[in-house]
Amino acid sequence: MKNITITVDDETYRQARIFAAEQNITVTALVRDYLTSLSLQKKDQHHEDVQKLLTVLEHVRSNSHYSAMNRLNRDDVYDRSNV
Repeated sequence: MKNITITVDDETYRQARIFAAEQNITVTALVRDYLTSLSLQKKDQHHEDVQKLLTVLEHVRSNSHYSAMNRLNRDDVYDRSNV
């Protein structure tokens, strides 16, 4: 486990101590729980993004009008035909 050091103003620290005491935890646990929740949110978002991608891919596969023949060439994609 890694240690980190942060600097906050006195009022922020006082409010954090009050909030932590109300939750019956330490300020360290409060910060650790918050940082852990950020990591979990990122994992949840990644999972949602993967699910959306799989849904789109399934939609593409199930519709016969999508094919390799319908792909745009590089110039069309980047609108370079007029350059």
